[in-house]
Amino acid sequence: MIDWLWVRVVCEAAGTLRPGSIVSITADGEIEWQTPKWLQARGSHDCTLAARARPGELELSGSPAKFLQGHNAFGSDDLRALAREIIARACTSLGVALTPDEQSRVDQGEVQLLRVDVNYSFVTGGRANALAWIRAAEQHGYLQHRGRGMLKGTTVVWGAKSRHWQIKAYCKGQEIEATNHHLPAELAHRDLVTEWCNDKLRIELQMNARYLRERGLRHVRDWESDTPAVLHSEHLSKLALNGEVKIEQKHLVELPRAVQQVYQLWHSGADVRALMSARSFYRHRRTLLAHGIDIAVAVPGARSNVVPLIRYVEAVPASTPSWASGTAILWEPLRQAG
Repeated sequence: MIDWLWVRVVCEAAGTLRPGSIVSITADGEIEWQTPKWLQARGSHDCTLAARARPGELELSGSPAKFLQGHNAFGSDDLRALAREIIARACTSLGVALTPDEQSRVDQGEVQLLRVDVNYSFVTGGRANALAWIRAAEQHGYLQHRGRGMLKGTTVVWGAKSRHWQIKAYCKGQEIEATNHHLPAELAHRDLVTEWCNDKLRIELQMNARYLRERGLRHVRDWESDTPAVLHSEHLSKLALNGEVKIEQKHLVELPRAVQQVYQLWHSGADVRALMSARSFYRHRRTLLAHGIDIAVAVPGARSNVVPLIRYVEAVPASTPSWASGTAILWEPLRQAG
């Protein structure tokens, strides 16, 4: 899905907006620079897009999914249709209108892109699995051209300071529990959306203006229907996740003694599943998953501490739930066009 769009569109009527300016003044009282303040265009469930008016132009920045649906648990990756729709609704919210010529330019994709975020979710089978993948990826994942990841809370980011592109991975179920990401209380099917998010590992690709220009993707017209998925897959393929997953001694001693013993047996190559009851096995597995260790995976004999972490990403990507189709919580381009 497209999770963020920053677009710039020709709009002479934007000059009628008076948001004020942010100004930098030197010690001598001279103006160094000034830039218009951002306005708020309101959409579904009071979710907003940031809007900035420049001479003859209007910039919009934010999550199209939240703006149109009230949430970004799932949504469309049809960038062309999303751009048209958010521009139309934002203009209505701001009280400005495009001329017929300006609307024709939008319809033809003559809209400049300053940032595009594309993400897809993966089913992990449980939140503990998603969080274990993130922790292990931070410790042992390596992204071509970006190196090791950086952990911020429970989000791992590769290329955090890059002005071109970056990748981040996080647990969507955990994100929507954060204060500034709560689902709107009045959102239809809110409980179902929350349940759907619970075990989802989300991997997000952020592409900034410089990168979009280098790739020839600076305008909406440059994007085909499969471009978001192709770009996401291309960058994800650069992420090497196999590595030596081993609990550090300082963390090992903090675990209950029984769990320490199970870990030591597993690390030595023993089939711990056969040494205990199913109930005990899954209890210990749940504890160790929080440390990036999955004792359900046999340790290869050649390298006794290698865990094939990539298995989670190789799972079938999460599909948009069928119960959301045809409801207000899923903006569907084809349905809207009809």
